[in-house]
Amino acid sequence: IIDPASVSLVAPATASNIMTDASGDVVSFEVPGEGVWSVDDSGLLDFVPETGFTGDPTPIEYTIADDDGDRSEPATVTIDYVPVATADESLDNVIGSPVVVDVLSNDTTGDDVDPSTVSIVGAGADGTLVVPNEGVWSVDPLTGAITFTPEDGFVGDPTAIEYTVADEEGNETMASVTVGYGDAPVATDDESLDNVMGSTVSIDPLADNGNGLDSDADGTLDPTSVSLNAPINAINTQIDESGDVIGFTIPGEGDWQVNPITGVISFIPENNFNGDPTPIDYNVDDTDGNQSNDATITITYSDDCLINPNADCDGDGVTNADEIATGTDPSDPCDFDGSIQNMSAVSIQWLGADCDGDGVSNGTEKNDGTNPQNPCSYLVTSQNVDIVTSEWSDIDCDGDGVTNGTEVVIDGTDPFVACDFNPVSITLAISAASNSLDCDNDGLTNEEELVLGTDPTNPDTDGDGVIDGTELNDGTDPNVQCDFRLSSQTVPVDPSFLVADCDGDGVTNGAELSDDTNPVDPCNYIETSQDLSIVTEAWLNGDCDSDGVFNQFEVNLDTDNDGIPNVFDVDDDNDGINTIDENPDANGDGNPNDAEDLNRNGIPDFLEIDNPSGVLDPTDAPDGIEVFNALSPNGDLQNSRLEISGLGNTESNNIKIYNRWGVLVFEASKYGENDNFFRGFSNGRVTVDGSSTLPTGTYYYVLTYKIKDSIDPNSSEVSRAGYLYIN
Repeated sequence: IIDPASVSLVAPATASNIMTDASGDVVSFEVPGEGVWSVDDSGLLDFVPETGFTGDPTPIEYTIADDDGDRSEPATVTIDYVPVATADESLDNVIGSPVVVDVLSNDTTGDDVDPSTVSIVGAGADGTLVVPNEGVWSVDPLTGAITFTPEDGFVGDPTAIEYTVADEEGNETMASVTVGYGDAPVATDDESLDNVMGSTVSIDPLADNGNGLDSDADGTLDPTSVSLNAPINAINTQIDESGDVIGFTIPGEGDWQVNPITGVISFIPENNFNGDPTPIDYNVDDTDGNQSNDATITITYSDDCLINPNADCDGDGVTNADEIATGTDPSDPCDFDGSIQNMSAVSIQWLGADCDGDGVSNGTEKNDGTNPQNPCSYLVTSQNVDIVTSEWSDIDCDGDGVTNGTEVVIDGTDPFVACDFNPVSITLAISAASNSLDCDNDGLTNEEELVLGTDPTNPDTDGDGVIDGTELNDGTDPNVQCDFRLSSQTVPVDPSFLVADCDGDGVTNGAELSDDTNPVDPCNYIETSQDLSIVTEAWLNGDCDSDGVFNQFEVNLDTDNDGIPNVFDVDDDNDGINTIDENPDANGDGNPNDAEDLNRNGIPDFLEIDNPSGVLDPTDAPDGIEVFNALSPNGDLQNSRLEISGLGNTESNNIKIYNRWGVLVFEASKYGENDNFFRGFSNGRVTVDGSSTLPTGTYYYVLTYKIKDSIDPNSSEVSRAGYLYIN
């Protein structure tokens, strides 16, 4: 049986550090320049190469014995290492240049390789690989180095390739090769426009001249590498030691030059050249040597007046240079600093223009001593309102809150006088100065008046004859025409006040002032001035004499013919008993249709003299004429008509019946003859439905008659009046 522990190495003559075990077997030694061989008790053989040794070790021999101690013939041990290829890359190369990659320099972790065996995967018979639109890959047969040669114009990174390589034993390995180029600089077109004709123009092509900065994504631009592209007609071309074109001449135009340090490009025009030079191209490298694209430089000239600093392009009397220095616009004739204006240099056009739009020309304003740049500085006598601008019309020179245009064109007020304006035209904020004025001298500032809603241009806004400030002090309302103190009237009243009727008594304020009655006292008027068609409901339901009967039932009546109308008479029948004491309105509603009539003769006691007992006194109707003043035309044939006894003893008679408004609703002569009675229907001239009975209520009548066979043939007609009640 083979004994693994008996393995004994055969040390070559060059071996060192030979070690044996207790049995005398060689178990370890070192081969200088290669490594250490060893074996363990299990018979496992081990080779550890020296650092840096990448080849195959020299084969060695060993022997082994069996249990009987018989030892074998020597046997050989050979170790063969395989090569290991590592991926290769070469980055940030100069665009357009061939790149050589030593692919074997990093293939050191395996067996030594043979440079002559390097082969590009996919290569043709000639050993090269052509990649369309990129370039050619090739191998140096001696060194194994791989080269990529880009096509003209190819500026990208080529597609990575693979290669194989073998050791002396023919063991082959594979790895990739990657070649990369740096990012090319980007040059942008440059322009310098409207330069002064005949002047030298310099432009930094790397700066932003209208299209952005020249740039390099992965590096820095080299201004010393700026190179011009000389056109075909260029002469005197100058090239520096790096091969960059730094100057040339274009016949008939001028010279182009590059500053070799800063890269600034200048164009120097020939004498008398008055056009624009032909645009040229340039390129620039980055510090990695990558060249940019071609960019174009365009230079133009202008005969524009603004180019000349000493000119006055807008004719306002201030040079272009001075306008620029003072921050005004040299092309705007109305934008200038008046303190440095030279009037002797202004243009005729400027004199005729109107810079501030106030309707007065600049020249006229200068002659008037006003400011042609201030729309609120002018003489009204010099203004032509037909040529003012909308801007002038929309401002407010006097601060009264009304635009100039509204004051001049619509209201006819003065835009320079803060107290000459129409308050309803206020659309702008009012100035503090205007607010503090008291334009109408009524004791209130304009601001106070606007808050109160009164007219700051009218001392008596409501026209009641009392100025607004006084009304405020009196506690009356300056906006209400009928709210005032009569004793405070100090100014003429408005015509509208004269035709109004403040107290509703049917007499206009004007008539009351003429009558010397009080226009705010509904019970102070002259009856002959009263117009019942305009009295108010409040007046009708009032009781001027406090007799318990509303005014509406006492109008146009003077029962006792004492010259005092019933509406003012506290004793309507002049019987010595006040009306209110004769129970004229039992239910207290102001309507005497329920007045007490003790003698039941149809005449209320408050209108009948000396009838306290209710017994009919012959003296009540000394001529035999008696009016029964109540009727109820309700269809029951009871009291359905107005009865008047004694009319058969009259030569003539006439009765008129009025409603509470004094409107005639019935009139008849020869009353009672031929069924000529008042049954509650109207035959008056007012628009009343004659087929319908008149409304329930109190009416009054006027009866005139002449007695037959009068002892006095010259006796006149008798007139009697009284109330009539329709129930």
